[in-house]
Amino acid sequence: YGESGDAHRLLATSDGIGPGDVPPAWLLAADVVQAGPLHPADVVPEALAGARGLVGVDLQGLVRGRLGPCDVRDLAARWGRTATVVQMSASDVPGLFGRAAPATIRQLLGAREVLVTDGARGAVLATARGARRVPARPIDARHPRGAGDTFLAVYLAARATGAAPPAAATRAAELTATMVAEGAVPRRGLG
Repeated sequence: YGESGDAHRLLATSDGIGPGDVPPAWLLAADVVQAGPLHPADVVPEALAGARGLVGVDLQGLVRGRLGPCDVRDLAARWGRTATVVQMSASDVPGLFGRAAPATIRQLLGAREVLVTDGARGAVLATARGARRVPARPIDARHPRGAGDTFLAVYLAARATGAAPPAAATRAAELTATMVAEGAVPRRGLG
């Protein structure tokens, strides 16, 4: 992290996670599966096809350095067909969808739920019922690394335990603010 934001330098990669790499029994047993690809070839969306529970993905890795030929819009669309919840940061939207609004992105992807996080400005949740802003609690941001992963994890955990999308997004915003301020999500926070 620096003045210009978050910078990554990927020196090498392993083979991506693809179909057959995740045991089908795991996909059937999991209430939640969270994917956070670090680059476009890291996790193939079809590797998580057939999951019984909620599947969430953060698309941030798709806009990082290109590793060979990769159509990121096609890859994002494949994630939209596989994942229940697709998340991206507001800074990733232009590289993936231009000026499209979250509700339009949800329609383009065919995803049930789309989250667009925007740091201290909160997030936008888009579902079939429309889009709504989820405010962020003002904090002293001392531990920003992992905020997006935390937001998605808390959102998925809340959805898996029966919370409606707006309530899950509000809980995710609150607990992510706690994590960014204090360095950890309190144990009691996940229910």
